[in-house]
Amino acid sequence: MKRRDFLKSIPPLMALAGCSKSVTGPGSSGPLHEAWSPYLGIHPFAWFQGVQQPHLEPLLNARLVNGIRADASPAGVACSQWVLGLGAQDILAVFRNEDLVQSNIEDLFDRDVAANSYARYWEIGNEIGNFINMSPEQYWPLFLRIHKHARKRHPGLIVMPYAPVGGVEGARSLEKMMKMKNGMNYLAWQGELSVISLHVYSNSLAFFPKTKAEIERLPPNVQIWVTETGVDNQNRQVDYVLDYYPKLRRMFRASRIYWYAFAECTEFSLVNGLPSACQGPITYSPLYQQLTGILQPPIF
Repeated sequence: MKRRDFLKSIPPLMALAGCSKSVTGPGSSGPLHEAWSPYLGIHPFAWFQGVQQPHLEPLLNARLVNGIRADASPAGVACSQWVLGLGAQDILAVFRNEDLVQSNIEDLFDRDVAANSYARYWEIGNEIGNFINMSPEQYWPLFLRIHKHARKRHPGLIVMPYAPVGGVEGARSLEKMMKMKNGMNYLAWQGELSVISLHVYSNSLAFFPKTKAEIERLPPNVQIWVTETGVDNQNRQVDYVLDYYPKLRRMFRASRIYWYAFAECTEFSLVNGLPSACQGPITYSPLYQQLTGILQPPIF
């Protein structure tokens, strides 16, 4: 999930973290709301302390978030349950990279599915090759194991491979996974792969033509989801949604686009300063402000 490292918060699973005070303030309709895709990546740091919820709630109340992407940690599970309780429609859970290197990956997947029964969609791993030393040739047999197991034991779930990240290497990884034996293209034409995910950022132009060519080989009913995108500059976020989101829809026929990320210590964040490591005041990005109509964080 994280551009650098996953933020891990693994205390014992508690009852839903309620939130202290809520923030209200509806946004308005217009070109930005029309371009926006109501999906959001969340790092569930300090979830049980209620740090994020007051700032996330306005997006849910305004129906600006229909689904989230979160890891399968206990905090991620609690986050998923909370957003569903406020009207989100579905959860995209991420099976963690560290579990891919274990011999009993099917058992670990069963564990995560049991804990996160709210998640219908599962990405198996996150940016393999960036966050874990594993080639597409090493990864694909592991994905096939989970894919086969999920179809047998969890037929209601939709399992998708990890999303290659933009750039030449990401395009090559996608091409390899599409073309190898029992690869993405084969599974898609067999009706066994209904969603393929991508990570695309504004510096990914080398990624576009090769990836578009691979997508055009897929059956038209296979959905393409961009499960991470954004820009590391809060002052450019609004223009990014207005200009780049339509390009992602046209270029990749993306039916879902997940903003990366709700909050972390970078300017990808919609809300800055929430993680204790950020060492700065809590601020709302112009994108958050224009979507919600809320200019300043509340004072508790």
